[in-house]
Amino acid sequence: MGEFSFVLGGLSFVIGFAINYWINRNRFYRRNHSGLQTFKSYERAVGTSCLEKLGKLFALTLMIMGIFFLWYWLFH
Repeated sequence: MGEFSFVLGGLSFVIGFAINYWINRNRFYRRNHSGLQTFKSYERAVGTSCLEKLGKLFALTLMIMGIFFLWYWLFH
């Protein structure tokens, strides 16, 4: 169980971090010279914002789960 929790914890933390990085990177590249995010339409802006919030929540959940599994591996 110890090796499984280490692998699961490490993988979930790395995947969560990668998703968070990818979302933030896309937000950065959508900004114009004024610092505002630009979208082709209102619907795309709303849809993208909702999906990004859900993605960041999923990434945060994965990172917290990874920390808990690594914590379990470290102290058990």
